Amino acid sequence: MLKTFVEKSKRKPEEQKDYFTAKDDSIPRLSWDKYYNEGNKLLLPFSIQAHYSFVDGIRMGQYVEYLQRYLSSFE
Repeated sequence: MLKTFVEKSKRKPEEQKDYFTAKDDSIPRLSWDKYYNEGNKLLLPFSIQAHYSFVDGIRMGQYVEYLQRYLSSFE
């Protein structure tokens, strides 16, 4: 299975239609849960799910850093 994945990942982007063929698969998914206190910290479980061909990991990291700064501004 890994060999098949590696072969398919070497294709040009316009040839990679094996994994995400439905139009809804290009939508990044953001989810969070109820915030809670743990010790002296206020925690908010948060996750991002996106396909790497649509969203670069550095952009996700920048978004999370921005979100952290924004939420920290309420302290």
